[in-house]
Amino acid sequence: MSMPSVRIYGNRLVQILAHRGLCGCTESEIDINSGAGVICIKGKDLAIAEINDEYISVKGDVNSITYGN
Repeated sequence: MSMPSVRIYGNRLVQILAHRGLCGCTESEIDINSGAGVICIKGKDLAIAEINDEYISVKGDVNSITYGN
């Protein structure tokens, strides 16, 4: 099982490496499936900046990042 890596660039950009796809996506919350469970990014004006097999980039005004099963 590949564990995710989270890269945070200030409060404007987050990259999730080793993801398993999106669970849900709104302007205030983006849920990403990973080997550690669902990673939840909350904030304002959130959007997927880039998505590929290696990582997902989320841009916007990020307030919190949590994960769990």
